[in-house]
Amino acid sequence: MFVSVENEIEDIQTHLRALLADPAAFARLGERGRQILESQHSPVAYSNIIADFARAASSLRRRVVALELADRVGAELGAWMPAEVAGPTMRKTAQDIYRMLVRNT
Repeated sequence: MFVSVENEIEDIQTHLRALLADPAAFARLGERGRQILESQHSPVAYSNIIADFARAASSLRRRVVALELADRVGAELGAWMPAEVAGPTMRKTAQDIYRMLVRNT
């Protein structure tokens, strides 16, 4: 059941008339909703999803920091090293930063 903002009063009145006309249909709808709630929204499942999200966010943050640091170091190295030396040095430095900030956690 949907209530649009533009037709809020009319939509609610329509749903209330349908409820009065067929209360059993609404009871079945509520029962299906309860079953979905119980099967898909348990406290354990919810807490697992939150914990998984926190782990992913933490891992992503480390990666973002590593990439930002590698970019800054690369820009500095590129500013004062010849290109033929800067490329391999930047690549090695980026790998070291990744290992230090992402893989070792």
